[in-house]
Amino acid sequence: MCFVAEDPRERFSDGEMLFAELIAQLLERELEQRQHEADLTRQTNRSLVLNRVLRHNLRNNMSVIRGFTQLMADELQDSPYSELVLNNVDKLLDLSEKARELDQIAATDSERKPANIPELVRSVVETVTWDYPDASVTIESDDDVTAAVLPSFERALEELIENAAKHSGPTPSIVVSVETVPNAVEIRISDDGPGMPSHEADVLETGTETPLTHGSGLGLWLCHWIATSHGGSIEATVTDEGTTMAFTIPRKTDSVLDRELTQLTRARDQYRAAFEEANDAILILNDEAQIIDANPEAGDLLGLEQRTLLGQSFQGFLLDTFDFDRAWNELQDAGSHRDYLTIVGCDGIEREVEYSATANIAPNQHLVVARDITERIERKRTLEETTRRLQAVIDASPDAILAVDAEGTIQLWNEAAEDVFGYETEAVIGERIQSLELYTEGQSTEFERKFERSLAGESFSELKLERRTRDGDPLYLSMSTAPIVDDSGTITGVMAVAKNVHTFREVVENTGSAIYWTDTDGTIEYVNPAFEAQTGYTADEAIGENACILQSGVYGEAFYERLWETILNGDVWEGQIINERKDGTRYTVKQTISPVTNEAGEIVRFVAVNEDITDLREAQTQLEEQRDNLETLSEVVRHDIRNDLQLVRASAELAVEHVDEEGREYLETVQESTASAVGLLRTARKLAELLLQTDVETRPIVLARPLEQQIDELRSLYPDAEIAVEGSLPRVRVVGNELLGSVFRNLLQNAIQHNDKEVPSITVTTTTAEDLVEIRIADNGPGVPDTQKGMIFGKDEGRLESEGAGIGLYLVRSLVESYDGDVWVEDNEPEGAVFVVHLPVAGSVTHD
Repeated sequence: MCFVAEDPRERFSDGEMLFAELIAQLLERELEQRQHEADLTRQTNRSLVLNRVLRHNLRNNMSVIRGFTQLMADELQDSPYSELVLNNVDKLLDLSEKARELDQIAATDSERKPANIPELVRSVVETVTWDYPDASVTIESDDDVTAAVLPSFERALEELIENAAKHSGPTPSIVVSVETVPNAVEIRISDDGPGMPSHEADVLETGTETPLTHGSGLGLWLCHWIATSHGGSIEATVTDEGTTMAFTIPRKTDSVLDRELTQLTRARDQYRAAFEEANDAILILNDEAQIIDANPEAGDLLGLEQRTLLGQSFQGFLLDTFDFDRAWNELQDAGSHRDYLTIVGCDGIEREVEYSATANIAPNQHLVVARDITERIERKRTLEETTRRLQAVIDASPDAILAVDAEGTIQLWNEAAEDVFGYETEAVIGERIQSLELYTEGQSTEFERKFERSLAGESFSELKLERRTRDGDPLYLSMSTAPIVDDSGTITGVMAVAKNVHTFREVVENTGSAIYWTDTDGTIEYVNPAFEAQTGYTADEAIGENACILQSGVYGEAFYERLWETILNGDVWEGQIINERKDGTRYTVKQTISPVTNEAGEIVRFVAVNEDITDLREAQTQLEEQRDNLETLSEVVRHDIRNDLQLVRASAELAVEHVDEEGREYLETVQESTASAVGLLRTARKLAELLLQTDVETRPIVLARPLEQQIDELRSLYPDAEIAVEGSLPRVRVVGNELLGSVFRNLLQNAIQHNDKEVPSITVTTTTAEDLVEIRIADNGPGVPDTQKGMIFGKDEGRLESEGAGIGLYLVRSLVESYDGDVWVEDNEPEGAVFVVHLPVAGSVTHD
């Protein structure tokens, strides 16, 4: 051996010389071993090549011999020697084929794979019985017997079962049994043949090939070789009843030593993986506290690379103030130790760690596991600071703040809680909140239910509660709660913020509406000042009396029975009612009566709010009378105008025959204006009906019906105009009423009358979406200027110049909006205007 270095060095020591000599000897043995393996490989390869060449030549020559023998047998006709020669040639060819299979098995380096032995046996038996149909083969086995086998295992089974079928007479009976024995599987193949000759059984015992008698010796040698390659055996038992072949293979391939070695290797690998991948720093120290092993996390903690740490003194990473000798001696004496200390890394950063040390985990080796808790300590300090700030906020809060644990024990009670409930903090901390008399007996069940829901994770916001102070005074609280959750997500308690809403009474006392409440029998328990002013009854006069003192006598018993039935069912009653004051005068109020329930859901009182609407009612009555008078006047005027227009129209028609051509043009103008005025009166009547309705009643209308009707009527009225419909009109139902046709009539008539073309062209298209229908009415007229598009539907536009403009379009917008739809105008291309109407599909809009 020769060692080479860049620079010369001093003489090698005796130990170094011995080390070099040992290395040389190891290399020498390794080279000799490799040379021996190479020689064996060459010999094996030569044998395989020679074997294959001989088999190839033998098979080719025997094939030629068989061919010519067959020709001679055909010429000799019925010669007994021909069949004998052919049989022996076939046996030699079979022997060559088995030698080829043995060669393939020997040259194949396969892995063992788990197999279901009974299934494998059944597959082989099926193959053999196909070739030997007269053979009776019975299989005896448990359903689940497995073992790790090579691919050649199946070939050995086939050879053994086929051998039993071939040599056991014309109708052989064979039994194949599979059973488990300690650490192995045994397959027994029993036949009823004459028995195996002793010279062939020797093959199974010695593993040597016999003379090629019947060509069977090589087949049994193949079975023997496969069995031994599995670490198993084949034994033959010959009796007068036949032969039994016992084929035994181990269920597991590893020896006990291999398994133990694997387990030890796995344990070592697991230890090393845990050591290297641990999130904590792990150090192994010798008796001098020098680091002899360390994981990567230790290198990060101490500020050095992992390999650089080896040989370093652990004490060098500690503060001078730390008494290392005392701690080291305590570890040696006690065997283990846990504590906290400060480590100074090579980067100069101080880190707080918690550590666990164990002495002598191996002789003279000691384990230290350390975890950096610097951030945790910093978080703790931050948390403590945050806690102090939160406590200051809680103490300064004007609202009562309290917290209880899962058992209801009070953990927090601020100064505002002392003021609201009357209990001192020192008196309630550690006490169960159920022990404080904060609620009546009837409220106890409801409190327990809400507390359980809070512990289940539910939060409450501005929950209205009635509680009691320590002195028994009623408290009206608005409370919000939230569960308290720890780091693991477990609910450990409930936090509550309670606001005293006693100002509610102040609001009631100062409101302008009369408010009073009664018990469930109607006896008045409270009235506010507005009640006194409204009714004339003082609080002393009203409290204790039944609310029927306000009845005016206008309503019968049935009216009040329905009212009481409503509120006793827990519903709110609303309506206008005429009451009577103390002095006997009547007044009208808008009244709301609401039931009030306790935590159990039982009605305990009724609250009534009365808003005096006497003046409003009188003004409303006056307006209704004025509306009725105007409606009558409008009807009379429309009637008289309509009659006069009809007379003018009739007179013009009669005068046509008595005037010349020029006069007829004037009469036609009179007739057109008269027709337009009649249409305008019709539109005005419909608009009046719409505007005078307080609530517009709508219902589902099939869109196609009013639209088709108006198109047909205008085609007859204006034969010179072209009105086209693109596609078919949808049969969808939209929101509308009997006035829906007026929308389309006005839009179509507007498109014709305000068209400056000799032949007005109108196109109607419809589009149906999920919740609305779009109707587009396009014309080829002059269009609508952009400055007028936003005003064209106003009631002040048009000045009654013609039907379909001004009041007509105002009627269109009023009707469409009453259906919760929309209407607007756009530019048509290349000229004209498009009036677009959106109507909701019936059922898609809810009228509030």
